[in-house]
Amino acid sequence: MGSIYHSRGDYKTAIRYLNDALEMWDRLLHGSSVDKSKTLATLGIVHGFIGNLKEAKEYHMRCLEMRIEIFGENHPMIGPSLNNLAIIYDRMGDLEEALNLHLRALALKRRWFYKPNQSLVNSLNNVAIQYMFREEYDKALQYLQEAEKMQEEIAGSGRHSVYTNLNLGKVFVYMEQYEQAEMHLTLASEWYEEKRGSNIITAEAFEFLGMALHGLGRHNEAKEAVGKSLAMYKNESANVDVDKDIPRVRALLDKVSLCKDKDDLPESRMAMIFRVDERPLITEGNNQSMDNTVDKVGPGPEKPMTGVSKDLQSAFIIVAEDTGYRWRDLARRLGLTEAQIQGVVSKHQGRLMECCMDVLEAWQKALGPKVTTQLLQSALLDCDLKAIAETIGATEEQKVEIINHKKKLSAVFYTIAEDTGPKWKDLARKLGLKPAQIDGTETRHHREIKECCMDVLETWRLREGGAATIQALQQALREADLGALADEICQMDMSTT
Repeated sequence: MGSIYHSRGDYKTAIRYLNDALEMWDRLLHGSSVDKSKTLATLGIVHGFIGNLKEAKEYHMRCLEMRIEIFGENHPMIGPSLNNLAIIYDRMGDLEEALNLHLRALALKRRWFYKPNQSLVNSLNNVAIQYMFREEYDKALQYLQEAEKMQEEIAGSGRHSVYTNLNLGKVFVYMEQYEQAEMHLTLASEWYEEKRGSNIITAEAFEFLGMALHGLGRHNEAKEAVGKSLAMYKNESANVDVDKDIPRVRALLDKVSLCKDKDDLPESRMAMIFRVDERPLITEGNNQSMDNTVDKVGPGPEKPMTGVSKDLQSAFIIVAEDTGYRWRDLARRLGLTEAQIQGVVSKHQGRLMECCMDVLEAWQKALGPKVTTQLLQSALLDCDLKAIAETIGATEEQKVEIINHKKKLSAVFYTIAEDTGPKWKDLARKLGLKPAQIDGTETRHHREIKECCMDVLETWRLREGGAATIQALQQALREADLGALADEICQMDMSTT
């Protein structure tokens, strides 16, 4: 009943029935079950629809944890849960975590589905949308074209196929390829209008169609499309941001109405029509599925650093987040003087990430167009920061695997730090740390044993990169006469495999 009322848009009634269902599951079955996880997922979806993001996140987290408990981390049921959680994160403005979760879901589905599959199509769309947020339209287009090709192979029809068309149309509008945009958006708007009627997503499809038609100089048709969009947004005023969505579309309609012919507009007027800050927010579709269910999203990405490509900017962020206190070594490898390093220290007063980012920006400013990811990787390798060098050179899906491996190691590191005690120095030596590094670790952490051990393990991970495996760690533990601990992390590894 909860799902039925949700599909009708009666969210309060849906929540009441779903809460009753969850209470019933708790009475009948105290542990985890697949059906109970579905109820949690649906509660998360409904709360997301009405903007209760905190509650939505809580329900999706509970669903994910329950499914991992039932199926393990690598089961196909985990993918939709990751997608649902990612949607909430991006509505809360945490776009980095949203992209990470969507990429994890996609990587998981690729391992399970060897043939074209609708769930894969959904995940490809989800990842593409995240790149649209970042204005990385070439990457978004790559994922969407894969989804379109896969959809054709599935030979399916309906909402999922049109969902890909809608997103392709958006990308082509932003890339100013209006003929391509019109083709996809006409298909999407007609389908949504026929099947869904006056709906937020139908309104969005007509809004983008109007932009495409306007870009082609077909202003009367554009005016009609945008007018439809505005009427639908007004009809759905209870479910949209009335302070942003309706004024934005009304402003677009006013601008389109001023135009009689494309050639009559001066160039400055045409530029005003599609000012970036007035483009509509990208939404993730109104699919009533476990993979995609959201109406509005949070703010877009921060403005890029001046003179730095998006790929290099992304690399800078990764380096700044992971380098930690080692940023001084990197600064020297990048050619900064001791006076410059001291200036960074004084400016940021111990805030490590800001110090590292300042160093990277100073290096970029000094070398200008000569700065490349490859040069940065070389400097990182010289600093024994192989793990970071590998990450910035990885594809997006490889980065997800690297992140997951790092999380797995982190859990093991905590266990080792808890149980190693004063033998942490023996372990450090077996892991290849030099006497000066061990002394520096001890000084830095004021002889706090657990912190020293964690620092040693992280230094080893950064140095070895992909070669920092649990098996290599077990060997070092045995050589340091910590065999029982080696056996313990072996059991941890087996339980998560």
